[in-house]
Amino acid sequence: MTSLFKRPALTLPALLASLLFTSLAAPAEAQKPEQTARLVIDANHEAGGYGSAIQWIQPLGQGVIFAMDSPTHGYELWTSNGTPAGTRLMKDMVPGLAGWTAGNPTLFGEGPATRLALQAGGNSYAHEIWITDATAAGTTLVYDAKTRGPSRAVNLLAGTPNGFFFHDFDPGGDPHTQELFFSDGTTVGTHSLNPPVEGGTPRFSDPFIAFTSGPWAYITASNNELWRSDGTFLGTTKLPLDPIPEGSEIDPHAVAAGKLFLSSYHSASGTADLWVCPMEGGTMTRLAPEMDWSSSYLSDFTELNGLLYFSETDDDSDHHLWVTDGTAAGTREIPIPPKEGTLVNKIEFARWHGSLYFTAEFFDYSNFTYVQELFRTDGTASGTTRLPTGPYFGGLFPDEAWRDEEDFLYFSTYNENADLELWRTKGDPASTRPAKGIPARHYLRARTGTVTRTEKGTFFLANGKEGDFSTALWFQRGKSSRAIQLTKPEKIGADGIVITELASPRPDRQPYEMLDGSLLAFLNTGNGYELWRMNPDGSRPRSIWKAKEYLYDSSSLLFRGLTADGRRALFTYVAYSNTRLQQLWVTDGTPRGTRLLVDHSELPNAGDPKDFVQAGGTWFYSTLVGDTAQLWKTDGTPAGTSRIVAADGTTPGPASGELVVFQDHVYFLTPLENENGKTALWRSDGTAAGTIKLKDTWHGETGEKAVGLSAAAGKLLFSVRLGDSQRLWQSDGTANGTVAVTPAAIFRRDTIKPAIDLGNGVAIFPAQQGPPSQEEPHPESRYQWWRHDSTGTHAIPLPTSDHHFVDLYMWDRLHTLAGSQVFYTAQGEYGPSLWVTDGTEAGTRELRTPGTIFPLQPRNFLAVGNTAYFSARDDTQFQELWRSDGTPEGTALVTDIGPGDSYPEGLKLMNGQLYFSAWRWDTGREIFTIDLPEH
Repeated sequence: MTSLFKRPALTLPALLASLLFTSLAAPAEAQKPEQTARLVIDANHEAGGYGSAIQWIQPLGQGVIFAMDSPTHGYELWTSNGTPAGTRLMKDMVPGLAGWTAGNPTLFGEGPATRLALQAGGNSYAHEIWITDATAAGTTLVYDAKTRGPSRAVNLLAGTPNGFFFHDFDPGGDPHTQELFFSDGTTVGTHSLNPPVEGGTPRFSDPFIAFTSGPWAYITASNNELWRSDGTFLGTTKLPLDPIPEGSEIDPHAVAAGKLFLSSYHSASGTADLWVCPMEGGTMTRLAPEMDWSSSYLSDFTELNGLLYFSETDDDSDHHLWVTDGTAAGTREIPIPPKEGTLVNKIEFARWHGSLYFTAEFFDYSNFTYVQELFRTDGTASGTTRLPTGPYFGGLFPDEAWRDEEDFLYFSTYNENADLELWRTKGDPASTRPAKGIPARHYLRARTGTVTRTEKGTFFLANGKEGDFSTALWFQRGKSSRAIQLTKPEKIGADGIVITELASPRPDRQPYEMLDGSLLAFLNTGNGYELWRMNPDGSRPRSIWKAKEYLYDSSSLLFRGLTADGRRALFTYVAYSNTRLQQLWVTDGTPRGTRLLVDHSELPNAGDPKDFVQAGGTWFYSTLVGDTAQLWKTDGTPAGTSRIVAADGTTPGPASGELVVFQDHVYFLTPLENENGKTALWRSDGTAAGTIKLKDTWHGETGEKAVGLSAAAGKLLFSVRLGDSQRLWQSDGTANGTVAVTPAAIFRRDTIKPAIDLGNGVAIFPAQQGPPSQEEPHPESRYQWWRHDSTGTHAIPLPTSDHHFVDLYMWDRLHTLAGSQVFYTAQGEYGPSLWVTDGTEAGTRELRTPGTIFPLQPRNFLAVGNTAYFSARDDTQFQELWRSDGTPEGTALVTDIGPGDSYPEGLKLMNGQLYFSAWRWDTGREIFTIDLPEH
């Protein structure tokens, strides 16, 4: 018999990716900062918004319990009985602003015995399980995975009337070692259902809870086994299923009318069948009838009145509505009233007053438009009714028990002006209309999952006062009563430092600069963006220039460097708001001495000035006019700022990021016009006679392109695209000395990053190995370090065979060269971590502070002598400022700006001090500084 349903595979990585927490593992011991950072200036005293974000809300005890993040306490648990006076901090679990990160709330138990389970224990995969009855005394730790190993973690899965299930697992270890635990809410009543067996195998592995029904959890495990558990060891049994089709995988979906519904997936044919059997297992009966298509999958199982509704998707991605009563004869398709020329792209269900409502999204592939419509069905074709909605249907609210207590089913739609409106229906066209007279702050308008009904009334989340987009808790005693605001979000300091997405760890791209003993900084005072001058400690601040346009999206105000005499600073002003501005300015720290050098926005389709480098006392940079790159130079005066024209009258310009300094000249790769992307290597000293094309022919192939120019190992290094590969080239700065590296070093196309100069004729770079020749296939390869020196180009063996580098698209932020070592971010045992390499196998290693697994997620590197400074996180200090000299003992937390994440950015060494911007609740993002030891 033909198989009918195909479903997507569920993998363990996908399961782990769905966990609440985003970092890894918890600390063995809190890191202690070495010093306290000093706030240089709090420039913006406006309100930067209002804090007190509420993560979740659950009914418990005499009202609700919720997790709220506030500037005073950080994330902590709060309770409310529906009155402002009765809304209070339940318990300050971690005093201070850091707070207590507790999430994945899971209710268990019944009636007055209902309690809430939470996972906590850091800013990562949680390792603790807590339970609470909404009182401080009733909030207790019942399980700590760290007692079983330093890297163990937990994940809450589901609650039942008897307790709750959770996983104990190692995020960085063997996924098959995860255990399924059950707890009745006590330490004694917490136990593993598949404990490890010394020298043997546990009773099942890879457990995944498909769904719960009453006290039972239905579990897929091991190699295609189905288990059922009531939380006890003896009550956890493997269900007998007969027959299991050969070569199929079992997937349980739901229990309805005392029967278990499941599908069997056939990997060979890519199809699946729908089956039913007793809840305790046994003989399986095939339900699905014959269909015209051969491959599809099931989803959205919804039980109502003893019937099971579900959607089925065919090979054309057309969704169909089905219903079954658990018999083959009672399994049938419910025709959805069609719309000509469309497919049903999606179906969503909601239950109300004993009827099933569903939305069908009709998609027209001819013009890629879609429209959603609302239906009510009793499970028959004649009983399926289309209901009117507004011009653009917004969507149904998912099932929530309190909605069944309402007189109408409410849903959202959009009017002709694209404004969201609330509608209501009783299931017939006549009663389906806009809901009038409902205030803006009413539980019926609240977002899905933010409403909780209790005996006292309805709690819900909504914005605070007008213009405040933070979340507050509200309460309504009845549908017609006025909503009462229970929490008041606290003021957060506004950002004073101008930080944009263009800022980076590079000193030539920061919003502050030191000039003639004074600190210059671009600040947002609340009344616009201004350039201020002050003493290095922030005293005696004064404004010397004000930007005309606000900064949005890709806009920026960034210093680019000092002129040769050190008396003036260059900065770029890029704005895309009412007026498009792409300007280069200079300042001597006075209003009169701050003036425009060149306005590139006066040229048609101009690009931003960027890639600033200094050679021979002159600054060079690139910009675009349309699709054509231009090379410019400046000495900090209007007369000395001009586009560079070669002696032959051409105006070559560097491709983005392809401008470097070598031997007191600038070298750059520029695209050739009408040459199918080919590039040429040029050299310039800023004069027409000194601007020379060195080479524009590489291997003689069509479309070959030189990229990734860098100065390293005493030469210029770059690569040339050749088909699907890239070959390494080098140059001594002359035409004759520009040659392909021999023996040939070939890499996968677009995988080689610019080389880093380690000194002594050694350069390293990340890349993927390519084939020995174009005729041979690409080898299986991954990114790894490569070393280029006088002996040739060789791969540096890595200590792991897994993928090493984390995000090469953000490579500028994820590495720095300090002395003769490169500090960088790569995949470690517990996630993205700090690594160092000196260009050798022995010198490539992961760095951790002794006795810990930290720092994690390092970024925003800056080299100061032989030391790298960077931002990174651990489970206590969050994202803060760290340093490393390349040894575990020399890797330490430098400063903790304030409890919670401060996200240090824009690190810059000036006047022997390290300046950077960081965020704090009371100040917003401002400039901070620390003292540096003598290096």
